[in-house]
Amino acid sequence: MLKIKLIGVGAAGNKAAIAAFEAGVIAEDELLLINSNLGDVPEAYKQYCIVLSDKVKGTGKERDIARKIAIEYLDSIGNNKVDAFVEDADLVCVVNSTEGGTGSGSSSVLYKYLLNVSNKNVMGFVFTGFEEDGRGLKNTVEYFKDLDEKIALQIISNRKFLPLLGKNKLRAEKMANEEFVRRLAIVSGREMLESAQNIDRTDLLKIVTTPGYLLAEYMELDPQPQNMSQFNRLLEDMVAESKSLPTNATAKRIGVIIDCPEDLERAIDFSFSTLVNAYGTPYELFTHVQNTGDAPGICVLAAGMDMPLGEVQTIYRNFQKQAEKVAEKNDSFANAMEALLAEDPGIGFNLPSKAKVTQEELLEKKQSFFDKLSK
Repeated sequence: MLKIKLIGVGAAGNKAAIAAFEAGVIAEDELLLINSNLGDVPEAYKQYCIVLSDKVKGTGKERDIARKIAIEYLDSIGNNKVDAFVEDADLVCVVNSTEGGTGSGSSSVLYKYLLNVSNKNVMGFVFTGFEEDGRGLKNTVEYFKDLDEKIALQIISNRKFLPLLGKNKLRAEKMANEEFVRRLAIVSGREMLESAQNIDRTDLLKIVTTPGYLLAEYMELDPQPQNMSQFNRLLEDMVAESKSLPTNATAKRIGVIIDCPEDLERAIDFSFSTLVNAYGTPYELFTHVQNTGDAPGICVLAAGMDMPLGEVQTIYRNFQKQAEKVAEKNDSFANAMEALLAEDPGIGFNLPSKAKVTQEELLEKKQSFFDKLSK
């Protein structure tokens, strides 16, 4: 229904965008990759990739470097491929991680450029990480600080997949990419068919371009509910198991897409009281009911919500703890060295004398050194 253009930024963003293409959610002319080097990009996808600078080969998690080369690239005359790529888009989706340098630093510049220069509707999809690495935590905090409040933003937490998988981070990242692909399909309207109870293209565009935090959730109606109470319990499970960061119940618009046979409609609570309790009372509530013959399911878009400030504050506190640990280690090392030297002021660690060597002494030392070598 919507013409989506997808830009994957940085290593994590590139992987997610490629996953969406390989799943058939976007077409070849709807894919663009941006990175600071081609090392992370599979050979078959290098043709879709913009390298921001030929002078910088990776940013090493440094957001400032990524920001600088993104500005230089977007400001270049005749070399900027972003302009032509987004020209016919209803919505430009940008996917990246908050912890990496290129994704976190470049995306903030790209949002502003697309909004103010390209005059496009922009949705950011971001992966927050496992929240263990100090540098990654710092980048995440700075990413949210730089965020343009005029965009719609979705967040997928890699950390929230770990309870399902033990400590398998690679599998968690793969599942996070699958979650992204599912959400992108919902946002684009690919899974919607015209019906008597219909969300049309204009309705969908209103929902997905509402500035603020956006939740996109999906659940199969399995087992099929027999009454409204069972239906609402399934919705409660969907809300509880979300892989987004939680926020306040402040949705401005909610869209609900239900795919089910006609005989199941009697069990649907069309007031969606569970969703209203979870996401807030919206200004507009849109409902779409269809029957594709596939497994019954429900998709929900809750738009215009407050950003998850509490979760970002938690990330910031975790970053502070990491920084304090590093400072404590440095202080402990320095204190230990001072204590060691204080115990024996004469200790020299076999360091050579810093006294200036005269020319005569130098000649003598050379003669002695090479005499020994020749024996």
